[in-house]
Amino acid sequence: MVLKNTSFKLDDVLLYQIDTYAVKHRMTRSEVIRLALQRFLEEELKKEKRDEEEIRIKVEKGDKLW
Repeated sequence: MVLKNTSFKLDDVLLYQIDTYAVKHRMTRSEVIRLALQRFLEEELKKEKRDEEEIRIKVEKGDKLW
């Protein structure tokens, strides 16, 4: 996997939390951020899929969506 550089801004507290976690778990800052983003996206995609499934079921039943 080829990794690309990107940059973004973080406040001091969040950066400290990332660095503390990284040291405790013997990871790099980049590894912690990648892991956090992967977990976040996996959860969000699961939620979206559940929401889509709920809408599909309501439509099939003829229920109102809102």
